Amino acid sequence: MSFSLSPRGAAFLERREGFVAHAYRDAVGVVTIGTGFTDASHIFRAYWTETRGHRLRMGDTIARAENARLLRQVADGEYGAAVTASIRPKEQHHYDGATSVAFNLGKGSVSWRWAKALREGDPARCAALLRAGYNTAGGRRLAGLVARRRLEAELIEHGDYADGEAAAASSDADDRTTLADYQRLLRDRGFDPGPVDGAWGPRTKAAVLSFQRTHDGLANDGVLGPATKAALDRGRVAAQDAAASALAAGLATAAGGAASAGSEAGASAWVLAAVAVVVAAALGFLIWRNGDEIARKLRGLRHA
Repeated sequence: MSFSLSPRGAAFLERREGFVAHAYRDAVGVVTIGTGFTDASHIFRAYWTETRGHRLRMGDTIARAENARLLRQVADGEYGAAVTASIRPKEQHHYDGATSVAFNLGKGSVSWRWAKALREGDPARCAALLRAGYNTAGGRRLAGLVARRRLEAELIEHGDYADGEAAAASSDADDRTTLADYQRLLRDRGFDPGPVDGAWGPRTKAAVLSFQRTHDGLANDGVLGPATKAALDRGRVAAQDAAASALAAGLATAAGGAASAGSEAGASAWVLAAVAVVVAAALGFLIWRNGDEIARKLRGLRHA
């Protein structure tokens, strides 16, 4: 059976991706526009080159109506096609949910475990896998991706498009968790949002606006939209890269010292130093990388 993205599926996908009328760089620096379009999509790339005379670049813009037409072309022609070929969904909501996942994670994700479970006719297991993972960027678990995976899981397992009153209440809780995550990022970047409580207020808006003013290409509107979130997430990824580079440098220094030590005693001392550097650096990196999860576990212990 062949499917195409339903109207509710298209609305679901657009809510998950958001819409930005001007080109911006996503969390890993890829130029993005509209509902998450990038040159990684051959359909989008061909369309953009034909209509604009060049590939997507900073400064480009797109209108909502054009974006809506293009979303269906890209979603069905590229990601939905991969879902159909690999998963062979049997229900419309399976197709819509899986297409949303693939749109976010990439076409290659249709060969992953969540997709295999759905292909084998086990939407409950597929949903469980989505709730449990596929929610990190830059090595850290992101509240926004956790919420998205949960909503996609509900859609695949129960056909819930998250467009009713009950879904709106649940979405409010997700939004607070996501906002708290970005308040924390703002604070870490030196922009004071006030309490990290997931509540939107004048101090958080002022922090967002101050952040936007220091980053070219962001609208100075005080709105925490997809482009501003992506810029904050890029800082998160850059911090991880810096930590990884520091770890590599420490390992190289320790290894070089061990190799150049002239005496057996000196070599032994260098080996011990190398081990200490490796252990300390690795432990520090793991704590930094998994800080969210460690904090969550500690909170659980305090309330146990």
